[in-house]
Amino acid sequence: MGATTPQVSGLNDGFLNWIHQQERHPRLEDYKIYSSYYAGDHVVELPPKIKAALEQELGVIANYCKPVVDLTVQYLLGAPISLDTTQFGQNTPVAQWGEQVLTNIYKRNRLLYGNLIKMIRSMGKKGDSFAKLYVENGEVRVAILRPEVVFPKYTDDNYEDMESCTIKYYQLDPSGNRVWRAQVFYPDRMEQFFLGVQNQELYTPSRLWRRLFKRNKYENTVDTTTYSDDQTHFDKWEPEFVVENPLGIIPIVHFKNIIDDQPFGVSDLQVVTSLQDNLNKSLTDMMVGMDNQAFQRLFIIGGMGGSGEISVSAGTVGELPDGASVQVIQPGSIGNYAFGMQALVEQISTVTQIPVEVFRGFNGVPVSGYALRILFMNLESKTKERMANVNDGLAQLNRMIFRAVSLMGLAPPELLSQLETEVHFTTGIPVDKLADTQYYGTLLAQHVVSLDWVRERVGVENLEEIKAQIRADTFERYALQVELAEATAQEE
Repeated sequence: MGATTPQVSGLNDGFLNWIHQQERHPRLEDYKIYSSYYAGDHVVELPPKIKAALEQELGVIANYCKPVVDLTVQYLLGAPISLDTTQFGQNTPVAQWGEQVLTNIYKRNRLLYGNLIKMIRSMGKKGDSFAKLYVENGEVRVAILRPEVVFPKYTDDNYEDMESCTIKYYQLDPSGNRVWRAQVFYPDRMEQFFLGVQNQELYTPSRLWRRLFKRNKYENTVDTTTYSDDQTHFDKWEPEFVVENPLGIIPIVHFKNIIDDQPFGVSDLQVVTSLQDNLNKSLTDMMVGMDNQAFQRLFIIGGMGGSGEISVSAGTVGELPDGASVQVIQPGSIGNYAFGMQALVEQISTVTQIPVEVFRGFNGVPVSGYALRILFMNLESKTKERMANVNDGLAQLNRMIFRAVSLMGLAPPELLSQLETEVHFTTGIPVDKLADTQYYGTLLAQHVVSLDWVRERVGVENLEEIKAQIRADTFERYALQVELAEATAQEE
């Protein structure tokens, strides 16, 4: 079905009213805050008196938000993922063909590693990520979208099935002006709206993603600025076209960092920002204290007159007035500040399940793979949920890919609907090879698994070629043994 002129009586107003509310959703402000903390752009909040006393505002010395996000990504993606496809739970020729098709599509869209890193990092940093499937020039394409531009509308408070999903973006016209567009996806169609160049000047990101609340613990004020319809131009959006959605489902997958009874995920940094603020405050106080108290100070008590300022350089002889004495004030200790910051780092480790050694370092001491697995046990428990969430989302995406492949005429849809997929992650923690070898050997001895299963787990590729080579080597060794036995018999 080609592009048509839509009938938008009532529909346009409904869409604009809904998107108007969504553009003021608190999650958009949270995305900005978490991105700033991740990048190290922290607000070092000081009491007004201390802030006024400083000649210039101090910056941030340590950023613990970035490793909280990055370590989870690095742990989950120690290597590119692998895909496993089955048909009714069996490794049939159809399943093998589907796995090869899926792997090729993942490779073309850099989903085995590169774009998957982008998606999982967005999940950790912002709590959400989205993937959009589309067909371009006869190829299945998958785009990883920023959550700021995606507005899902769910059918009920289970937040599983989408009623519609809107993607907002802008393009530059030949004159370099921004032209905003909105794609609204339904199971049966996609409607597109646009905002003409003449309506762009007040519809800017600063208004679109404006701050609702000023994050200042010493100024609990609320931004009550209101914007009229004339300012935001909600009545200026115009329908562009409607096209049929042949997939029959909304081609967008929502990846949540944490799945609960909320429509959106939860950032890993939600529990870290307040601790980072306290850490920044402690660092700032320590710097101020060090600046004022880092050196010995001498006071002359009693007596009058004298030669004025006394030099304390080595080898100098000073003159004191009669009856005067010198008192020395020792430098202030930063031990209390250091202890407080250490406690804050330990709290960050507790609430994020990131080993504290990641923040402190191992001081050059080599640590065995087994010891590291013990240290990273909490992180492994945390990432299992992330792994399951990603696996479920990719399984949903894979079903969309198979449906698109069937619509392209590459395979019957009833055949591809029989395929199930699973994603295997290779975590970044060091592996105890000896322990794994003993474990696989035990499973083989007890006839629990096959030799091919073990070969797949240890990363052996081209199984048939390897098995043929093993058979050839076995025959060669047998022939050599026979030859040696015959030679020994002749000598005797």
